[in-house]
Amino acid sequence: MENISTTAKNRRGLQFTFALTFAYFIGEVMGGILTNTLALLADAAHMLADVFGLDLSLFATWISQKPATPACIVAPIEEATNMQLSSTLKCPNCDYTEQVIMPLDYCQFFYECKACHEIMKAKQGHCCVFCSYGDVPCPSVQKPN
Repeated sequence: MENISTTAKNRRGLQFTFALTFAYFIGEVMGGILTNTLALLADAAHMLADVFGLDLSLFATWISQKPATPACIVAPIEEATNMQLSSTLKCPNCDYTEQVIMPLDYCQFFYECKACHEIMKAKQGHCCVFCSYGDVPCPSVQKPN
């Protein structure tokens, strides 16, 4: 329970900082336009980058609070001994194949083809690129129920 309150406290701090930075951004844009000052407008662009960074942080704290889906709950190491951890990925763009070791601790949603540099992403309904383009399903699918 202590972790949740710490997360909520940190999120409130981020929200306050976001609001304050956004207010300064609006003030600098208005001041730059009213006074015809390029320096204020340039600094407003810098503040906009800060606003985007804080917004990304807020999004990360929001998404981290969502529960994991059953497909992405990875098997314990003890169960991994009965799994095949190597898969051959085939690029849908150039048909290049590559032997890849699958991660045990996360689902891999994207993979860059070494030949054509196409970014493969998991197909709809699949939990990862290994289930979409590999010859062996990922560890979370292989794990016994």
